Amino acid sequence: MGSSNHRARRGASRAAAVLSLGGALAFGCGGKPAPSAPAIAPSQAKVALSLRTETLPNGLRLIVNEDHRIPFVAVAVCYHVGSKDDPDERGGLAHFYEHLMFVGTQRAKPFLDEMSALDAVSNAGTMHDQTRYWEIVPRKALARALWLEADRMAYGPTLDAFVREREVVKNERRQRVEETPYGNVPQLAAEALFPVGHPYRHEIAGTLDELDAISAADVSLFRRRYYVPDNATLVIVGDVDATQAITLSERYFAPIPARGSAPAALRAPIAAELGEEQIVRVEAGVKRPRVYVSWAVPPAYAGDWLEVRLASGFIGGTVERLFVEERKIARDVQATYYPGLLASTIELRVDLLPGTSTEAAKDYVYDAISRLTRRRGGRFPLDASVRAAERYTSRLFYDLEPLGGRAEQLAYYDDFAGNPLAPFQFVREASNVHPDHIQDAFLERVFYKKAVYVLVEPKPGAPLAGRVVRRKP
Repeated sequence: MGSSNHRARRGASRAAAVLSLGGALAFGCGGKPAPSAPAIAPSQAKVALSLRTETLPNGLRLIVNEDHRIPFVAVAVCYHVGSKDDPDERGGLAHFYEHLMFVGTQRAKPFLDEMSALDAVSNAGTMHDQTRYWEIVPRKALARALWLEADRMAYGPTLDAFVREREVVKNERRQRVEETPYGNVPQLAAEALFPVGHPYRHEIAGTLDELDAISAADVSLFRRRYYVPDNATLVIVGDVDATQAITLSERYFAPIPARGSAPAALRAPIAAELGEEQIVRVEAGVKRPRVYVSWAVPPAYAGDWLEVRLASGFIGGTVERLFVEERKIARDVQATYYPGLLASTIELRVDLLPGTSTEAAKDYVYDAISRLTRRRGGRFPLDASVRAAERYTSRLFYDLEPLGGRAEQLAYYDDFAGNPLAPFQFVREASNVHPDHIQDAFLERVFYKKAVYVLVEPKPGAPLAGRVVRRKP
């Protein structure tokens, strides 16, 4: 790889964004709630982001963003595959393979040892739609970091540690699911929200039985199908010269062959329409009752997704006022929009005070969101739209400021929206969305649709993660 002649570049382009920002969508992937940040008014927000983008002959997408403020470089590789692509009865394979990518190759030491030698930091994450790897290295170590990423893409991990890493993944599942309060709830909600056979029913961590069933042959086939240059995006952000970064990337990645005829990852939307309301009653060894409400909505970045995303913020605020401020029966309320390629979801979580009835709280949720159908003559409030724009602008700067976060976000939007600068377009559009259009999307996509309710009751002696008591229907 390292000594190959440079191939002719194709698809090379330059892109730049210098925009005033204003909008209200939860920025980021992986589904984590946005942390709090000081509000920034859209009129005060400016960003200049200059990119070099390119597609290598083998299909690898390359994005470079120069930022010379500190002498470090972030490298992110996003593979367009996630738990939705796990084979039947092999749940957790995408996440397991992510772990194996750190054990080393025939030509390199374990990846974290290599990073330590470079005075670098590294991590990775598996989602339903993507698996992302990133590292932040001193600028002088960029060439080595790119060689290491190309090496593990081209050759894959050794399987000497296959059994050991499987036990590591199983233990991680125990810690993050079985030994975590309410840990089973996300999967219970997904199973009720999506029909049998839908890829989003796949549990990212897999079950212990599924992990035990994974073989070395399964791992090898998975790598050949999905860990290939034409199923990946490489992003370089930081104290680099863009031309030099592109030259290094071509040197190390261009010789890696494309996938060829291997199956691509799932990308086409799959309907998730509920015929009737779903209620899952759960008991857990926790102190406080909780109510979760989930809706399946259309995939992100198409159609009226932006109006739906804006509506989710109003849902959370309205429920919080009723539960926390008026009735004083809840400690916290969170509404989260999770964007997806096949479908997106809105999840409302209500942390109730001890002794509060989850059945009554379920009815109160409906009463709260019903207010959104009639307030101010049937319109969503314009002043709240402005506040939402400030929150989104703050979130955008929060995600784009650190080198590693920016690299991940550029890869994410390049994959999901087809343009790494898409968020700047979205915030401009969001600041101009009329409240009536937000309400129309809320009524069509949320209020008139069936939802999944997971009602969690405290029960001494019950599993901390929760267990199902009854399902309806």
